[in-house]
Amino acid sequence: MKGISQVTAPTLAIDVDDCDGDTALDVGETATVHATIGNTGAGDLGPVTVTLASSTPGLTIKTAPIVIASLPPYGSMPVTFTVTLGSG
Repeated sequence: MKGISQVTAPTLAIDVDDCDGDTALDVGETATVHATIGNTGAGDLGPVTVTLASSTPGLTIKTAPIVIASLPPYGSMPVTFTVTLGSG
């Protein structure tokens, strides 16, 4: 049996290292993006490469793609990416 890789959106969270207190990612600030990758299948799944991408001008993803060697059946693994916003 094969597993199915899926990002579980309800666990997506973004923490902004906010220098001005407005909770928005502004130029020069950094944010952490948290997501959970889940295996909804009945078999082991792997390896899985998780990549964060954005089409937002000036947004730089600082974290390289994350490789998850194996996810057990119905298992999940949290992943974290760091992003910064430049003047782009």
